[in-house]
Amino acid sequence: MADSNRCECCSDRIAIDDTDPGRAPTADPPVPVEDAMATPIPDDVGAAMEGAYDLDAPPATIAEWLDGVLAAYRAAGETVTADDMCAVDDARHEVELDGGAAVPGTDAAAAEYICVLDPLAVPFIDGTAGTVRSESPVSDATIEFRVSPSEISVDPETAVVSLGIDAEDDDTGSASELTFEDTYELLCPYGHAFRDEAAYERWDAERDGIATMSLDAETAVGVAVGIARRLDAAE
Repeated sequence: MADSNRCECCSDRIAIDDTDPGRAPTADPPVPVEDAMATPIPDDVGAAMEGAYDLDAPPATIAEWLDGVLAAYRAAGETVTADDMCAVDDARHEVELDGGAAVPGTDAAAAEYICVLDPLAVPFIDGTAGTVRSESPVSDATIEFRVSPSEISVDPETAVVSLGIDAEDDDTGSASELTFEDTYELLCPYGHAFRDEAAYERWDAERDGIATMSLDAETAVGVAVGIARRLDAAE
């Protein structure tokens, strides 16, 4: 099994051009962002998020979690934006845009990311359709998403996406000490695609100290777009 517990993105991130306009998704996914962001968070994941980000209470939905995280960063004097999406060399999740279009923030038609949610948002930034290929952390299987403002399809159709957080990390300290590198360590290594729920559950069972949840493919895209929009609004 591939090691999915390491996050090296703080040391080998690709520089993103922060002068590039329109980093936030302007197109809408087929699943409404509001519905995706209202996805309930399991109690154990909410408790882990509360502890990791020093929140006032466990978030009940994805939206509550993200709003709490952004508030925690503001309290720490940090601003996390779409330019902080974790693009790296030699990562598990890749997006390739149609027609050779450059991935926003880069000069390339393809880019790789530590967390699968990042590339799932990319086709909505300028409305260019693309393909996201994700290597499962429990096998050498590749899950392929076709993503555009008018369509979301996935092969295999049973695929799910994980969202997780390190429930035992003691290094983040209080909210006043939070840095966006903390999220690279706490969250990014646990966002993966799986061929089906059973594969996700096998992976989850071996993640001691990590609280995770699964999302269907369409909901995951809506969550990805919602996160990117909130990050852009934080600028």
